[in-house]
Amino acid sequence: PSHLAELGFCPRVKGSRLQSSPVATWNSSVVTHAHEEDELDRTLEIKMLSDLMESLRLASSPHQHHEILDRQERVKTFVAAMRPGSHLAELWRQLGQDEAYLLKCIVAVRQGHALLIPDEMPLEEAETGFRRLIELARFLESFYDVYGGVLGYQITVLQLMEDAIRAKA
Repeated sequence: PSHLAELGFCPRVKGSRLQSSPVATWNSSVVTHAHEEDELDRTLEIKMLSDLMESLRLASSPHQHHEILDRQERVKTFVAAMRPGSHLAELWRQLGQDEAYLLKCIVAVRQGHALLIPDEMPLEEAETGFRRLIELARFLESFYDVYGGVLGYQITVLQLMEDAIRAKA
């Protein structure tokens, strides 16, 4: 689908591993039109992520957290684009509830490209890297808890960027 770039799944580097990722149906034109940070409407992104964070805060159970994240367009698109049988699809299927929550948050903040795994990578290596990423996500969620975890940290960074850009104008 050509809308994946605007959802933030494109790394900024042309010819990246995205082209050989296990996420099938990626349109090659998406890769060549890499998402530029300047094109991001930070105000809209801050609002969307703030609303998401508030919804998650008000949710009363982990099940509700997943329902909320699963309704996010970025998460739906990312999960739907996984090719059955790929390393990513297999590792995603094995996720525990907490792990899945963290990775869905990463996708929600436009960092889904960090989860992509080339098909050529041996499964053991892919699994090791995936587990390291999960541990890093756990650390970030805990370390930035005061900001609201991964989502709150992303909101804070975007707000700081917006403030700096306005100060220069």
